[in-house]
Amino acid sequence: MIEKIIYEDIAVIYNLRQPTLPILKKIIWLVATSKGLSPNIDKISKNLQVSREMIYHCFDYLAHSGLINNIHYDALGMKLVRKPGKVYIENTNLLSAINGHLTLAGDTGSIRETFFVNQVSSLHSIHLHDHGDFLIDRKYVFEVGGKSKNFQQVQSIEEAYLALDNIEIGFGKKIPLYIFGLLY
Repeated sequence: MIEKIIYEDIAVIYNLRQPTLPILKKIIWLVATSKGLSPNIDKISKNLQVSREMIYHCFDYLAHSGLINNIHYDALGMKLVRKPGKVYIENTNLLSAINGHLTLAGDTGSIRETFFVNQVSSLHSIHLHDHGDFLIDRKYVFEVGGKSKNFQQVQSIEEAYLALDNIEIGFGKKIPLYIFGLLY
């Protein structure tokens, strides 16, 4: 499916030349094998031997095709047009398929965050936050983690919540991660 999207859909829609298409695939592999990729555009362009502009375009092509989610910091003006703060594979099924193809075990934290971004972004705006993981609708701060995660990182934020894996019932501002699957 990924190759069909890259080699047929993206290639035709954006009128890309054949040598550009493997770069898109390499970027997908990079995102899938990173723990929430914070892209260093200079380093990526140097390693892939293409221009910085091409890398920016590739991130946009992949996001518009539904293969990745580019998450930005909550900002205005010129800060809004910068590179994404973090990049995630669009959903956990794609993440699992890519990691399986590369015979890698997925990072639990990355899987959790990928799931959260996928589910919440279907109905809400999602941005990165300086203290927590995500800012939802420019109001609620969420920290995503396992059941032992605490409020230490977000203790000074009134509207802060924990989205926790491996808990069945929420209490206070701790919400089971699987509940966000009901948003989709």
